[in-house]
Formats: sequence, C-alpha cells, structure tokens
Amino acid sequence: MKLIVNDKEVQADVKDTLQRAVIISLLTWGRASESDDYEGSAYGWWGDSLSNIAGDKIGSKLWLLLRQKLTDEVVMQAQEYAEQSLQWLIDDGLCSSIDVSAERDYDTLNLTINILIDNQTTTIKLEDLINGIN
Repeated sequence: MKLIVNDKEVQADVKDTLQRAVIISLLTWGRASESDDYEGSAYGWWGDSLSNIAGDKIGSKLWLLLRQKLTDEVVMQAQEYAEQSLQWLIDDGLCSSIDVSAERDYDTLNLTINILIDNQTTTIKLEDLINGIN
C-alpha cells in the first residue's frame, strides 16, 4: 500500500496527527454488525467496549471487502465504509468536511480523501488499499 499526502509519497508519520487519525480510522478493523455479511468473528477493537459515549467506535469495515472480488459495487462499499470511519473527524470538530472517492485501478483499490481544515484542503491517498489491510 502507498500513502500519498498532497501528491507526495510518504511514510506514515506518527507525529502528524491528521495522518495518524486517518490511518487508524481506516485500517483498524471495525466491528461488523449483525446485518453485515461475514464469516467467523465480527472482529472490532476491544477498546470500543470501554467507551462512555454510545456509538463511539474506532475503525472501519474495509476488512469485510478482503475476500470480495473487486467489482464496482465493492468500490462503492469501500467508499461508504471509509466515509463512515472518518465521520468522527467532522463530528468532533477537527475538520469541516471530508470528501472520499474510491477508484478501481485494474486489480487494486485506491482511496482519495480530501479533508478541509480552516479553509485548507489536505489530500491523502491510499493506493492498493486492499493489500494494505491484509
């Protein structure tokens, strides 16, 4: 998986709080709900059970797509999962908007995330995402 911030390929920088928040939100395996189609464990981060705020969960359901054939429907589902996992950044007032787009590049899934903070947009791209969460 490649991480690209504002058109420059970078290594994940744990000192950059925005990059760290996006990576944790997308790549931590969020708990599957009963309505999701999955086999075995529903996974999820154990710390979610300790939250005092109802519905306050960490992670995404992108892991549910690992065994799926990469179709247009899976690309749309990946975009939806990414949007859901990043919504807390808006809810907590850390940014004013987030625009997520997902695209299929032959056999890879790429995400582009535009985050608006104080009228300035930061673009984060994750290329070959499915191989990155595997």
